[in-house]
Amino acid sequence: MMQIPLIATANQSLSIRLEDRRYEITIQATAGVMAATITRDETLLVQSLRCHPRAMLLPSYKEDDSGNFIFDTENGEYPDYTKFESTHALLYVSHAELETSRE
Repeated sequence: MMQIPLIATANQSLSIRLEDRRYEITIQATAGVMAATITRDETLLVQSLRCHPRAMLLPSYKEDDSGNFIFDTENGEYPDYTKFESTHALLYVSHAELETSRE
């Protein structure tokens, strides 16, 4: 797993290359929860998805032989942008790691 660099701000966007794929990730604070929009190679995968702790952000059918994302948070708390640089992190789980965990 690889930690995706997030800063402790309510609304942010970033571009990152993972496993030879380009991802655009937007994280926004909305009504007390965090929401994610993710595109891969200019294809929208999820939009304004409510982020849950320890739950994959992409449905498995949208992985397309690529990885997935998960929020790792302290004590199973919902992701909170004020804790992004301390106890809450967005992780990328590679395709190989996903395959191993599903065996």
